[in-house]
Amino acid sequence: MAEINYSFFVIMAIILKNGECFLHIPKTGGSFITHVLNETGLIRKKIGYHKHLDWTRICYFPQTHHKILSRLNFSLVKFYYPTSFCFVRHPIAWYESFWNYCNQSSVNWKVFGSVRNWHPCFKLAEHYDTNFNAFVKKILTNQPGYVSELYSMYAHPQIDFVGKTENLTQDLLIFLRKQNYKIEEQFFYQQDKVNVSQKERIIWDNSLKDEVLDSEKMALLRYSY
Repeated sequence: MAEINYSFFVIMAIILKNGECFLHIPKTGGSFITHVLNETGLIRKKIGYHKHLDWTRICYFPQTHHKILSRLNFSLVKFYYPTSFCFVRHPIAWYESFWNYCNQSSVNWKVFGSVRNWHPCFKLAEHYDTNFNAFVKKILTNQPGYVSELYSMYAHPQIDFVGKTENLTQDLLIFLRKQNYKIEEQFFYQQDKVNVSQKERIIWDNSLKDEVLDSEKMALLRYSY
């Protein structure tokens, strides 16, 4: 299989050919989605300054980048509420994925920005810990319900589709079919995963997992986990 070009992952948010906006929540399979959309030629434009732009930042984008948008033939009305989609994953799996990613020697908790250099997860760097359970305890103490809050930044009330990482390829195809894209489904299923972290074995403290499930009730209920 051809080597994947990762250079397009690190810059901007994605607009598809028919104007749909992909809202890329960190650690939910977005790098795979970006890859297959790029390979199938479904990306019309990349906009903004960050691949993880949330809904609010996407909506304010036209006010300062109208020249770029005019080239895309967007009306402001359409762009303020574009057809949009995102993906979520079970909060327990999200914490595991995020910690595994950050704890890799190649990353080492150094990629999540600051107040000036925005990233949706930059505050989690304050809770850095090479012990997974200690890391989660710090989040529960300082930012309980973190994943639910993160998801709400992207899965806004007007969002058209929320897929699940657990059914990544299938749900992406469902959305693209709804938008009347002509796609070769077999190609999607043949693609390898992208940006997969080196996984350490994680053993949860039982009581800690229960606390997380309790704090993340909003996400569990809204996304039917």
